[in-house]
Amino acid sequence: MATKYWEHRAELRQLAYDRSNNKVVSDVFAVFDRTISQLNEDIDSIIGTYTRKTGLTVAEAKNFLNQGVPLKMMDELRSRVAVIADPKERKKLQVLLSTDAYRARISRLDAIRASTRVGLTEAAEAELGALEPHLKAMIDSGYSRTLYDIQKVSYGFSGAGVSRKAIDTILKSKWSGEHYSSRIWGNRDAMVNILNRALMEQSTIGKLSDLTMKDVRGMVNLDTWKGALKSKFKTEAQYRKYAANRLIRTESAYVSGQATAIAYDECNIDRYEYISVLDSRTSEKCSGLDGRVFNTADKEVGVNWPPAHCFCRSSTAPVLDTQNRKTMQRRGEGKDGASVFLPREMSYPMWQRWQNDGCPEISKWMNKRIE
Repeated sequence: MATKYWEHRAELRQLAYDRSNNKVVSDVFAVFDRTISQLNEDIDSIIGTYTRKTGLTVAEAKNFLNQGVPLKMMDELRSRVAVIADPKERKKLQVLLSTDAYRARISRLDAIRASTRVGLTEAAEAELGALEPHLKAMIDSGYSRTLYDIQKVSYGFSGAGVSRKAIDTILKSKWSGEHYSSRIWGNRDAMVNILNRALMEQSTIGKLSDLTMKDVRGMVNLDTWKGALKSKFKTEAQYRKYAANRLIRTESAYVSGQATAIAYDECNIDRYEYISVLDSRTSEKCSGLDGRVFNTADKEVGVNWPPAHCFCRSSTAPVLDTQNRKTMQRRGEGKDGASVFLPREMSYPMWQRWQNDGCPEISKWMNKRIE
């Protein structure tokens, strides 16, 4: 099992990675909050405020939503599109807003659709802008921290750093089947489609009829309609935040793991031990890998090298034959979630049995198992 030293170093590395990830996640969440706020402002501007006490009939409301909006609204959207950095995405939106349907006085519903796509494109680009430098920093951090940890216990190892070519290779990898940038744009497209469907459903006669003032005369309150639409947008944004959080943390785990592999290679480490976190949140897959030793030549992400899954917190430790493993320990979760040091030979299944026994005094529990 992993030694006390490597358990502690793995814990410190994960804490550092978490702090860095938390900052990026917070920044990306703020982007989505601003996007939803902008969409709400656009909806208010496009729909306006109506004070008719009796509201509108379904026919009047439907006719209103299909009326044109001032060209100023579209000009504002085009000005936002002009500063989008990604040339491919900028071109797509410019073409969209230059078609015949958008050149004249487009309907209020189409204006909301256009605003939605522009806003979510801005958010996706901001997410990429925050993620790319973060991943580069994680590569450098993963390499440096691993090399430092090895040097602390075994003299003679030195590293040359992660080359630009290696960094590019790591960042361009489609290790999970798709590049992270494609996932971000794909998530954008998925959310655009969901919100467009919500807008379509919200604007049908049946849905409008449901949004009555007092269930009389089939009168529609457009303020209620706007509120329902905004609520749907906000709800979908929460799902999008979750997807962004998952992507950032999992991609960070991947690139830092690849940097660790480079450090192992430079230090001629030919074997490593898989380290999972000893707590109740650890997945079945990682608990099954905990403590197992593999050849570095046989490492495979998702199989015997982290990340094994989304939000994976597992790490590895180099197997150094010069270490005296008999008296070493590993850190784990004790009674009531407290952090404790446990015998190095305690595997995940043993830890679970110890937990089920109520976390008794560890040496007596271990001796009782031997008797």
